[in-house]
Amino acid sequence: MGSEISFVVDAAGRRTHAIVPIETYNALLAMQELLKSGSFKQRDELYYLNFKQHHAKGYPIGPHQKPQFVLARGSQTELMNAPSLPSRIVELKEELLASGKLTLDPEHNCFVLNEDVKLPSPSQAALLCTGMVVNGLDAFVNTAGFSLRSSGYGRKRRTKHGARSPQSAEIK
Repeated sequence: MGSEISFVVDAAGRRTHAIVPIETYNALLAMQELLKSGSFKQRDELYYLNFKQHHAKGYPIGPHQKPQFVLARGSQTELMNAPSLPSRIVELKEELLASGKLTLDPEHNCFVLNEDVKLPSPSQAALLCTGMVVNGLDAFVNTAGFSLRSSGYGRKRRTKHGARSPQSAEIK
């Protein structure tokens, strides 16, 4: 039969090999190549930021310990900046406006990105969008409700004893 999978078993009855139809084998090879090439990347997992009546989305790229963040086309940013917003973010917003990558959307009372923008961190993306100081690792959330931090992004926090988490800290 074309879709039947068979197994080779050892003397103890444990499965040691699988015999699969050639179509399944070819599909597995294609998936392996896709994974090797990096075409899947993290783009498949979008993270969302909802603030006031505005919305933004994007995805992390690079190492989990210190990810960069691609803010997706169509993401909205706040018109006004809080006084505490770092000057580098104010300058970035001005550069994006000057280049036409960010334009005014009077209907929604915000700015909108006209193309994807790669930023050095999720926090810089969150600062750009909200116009105020916010931690991007906590602010961006996927459809399952998990933040970037709870999805394993960002540096692992250490306790004062040098352990990676409270569970691994020695209790005396």
